[in-house]
Amino acid sequence: MSEKLMNRMIYGVIILFCLTPFLFLFYMNITASMQSVTMVDLLQTTPVLTLQMLAIFLLPLAGYLIKLKWDKVQEEESQHIFYASIALLMIALFILNNVVHGLLLLILLFFVTKHFSISIKKAFATFKQPKFALATYSGEIFMLVVSIMIQLMMNRVM
Repeated sequence: MSEKLMNRMIYGVIILFCLTPFLFLFYMNITASMQSVTMVDLLQTTPVLTLQMLAIFLLPLAGYLIKLKWDKVQEEESQHIFYASIALLMIALFILNNVVHGLLLLILLFFVTKHFSISIKKAFATFKQPKFALATYSGEIFMLVVSIMIQLMMNRVM
């Protein structure tokens, strides 16, 4: 796979992740107008929708983290960090029951593996290194923690 095609694929995923909250707001606006209430009333009466909105508004952060890691791959040899980062983001999205975006990251993970010829063992070996820097994966860990908290709240509400 060429570098140009990989760039297009990654930036397509980033754009989709950043557009999703606007599509969700459009959906909420249509739902509120069909029920002839305001969006604030809709959010107050359906707490599950509010929690889903929180989960959806995490997606631009995921897109930003993917862009940061991709830029780092372009500058230096850190393909294994990019691979592990996408895997952590994919786990966070699956925790949030966001299957569509999680599968999109799974497909991206497959193509990243093909493009860079990375083994899974080498990608996750960075977590076992003595010089493991938590700052490298701080955004992904934040996404994991927030997604677990949102999922716990959704389990409480339902």
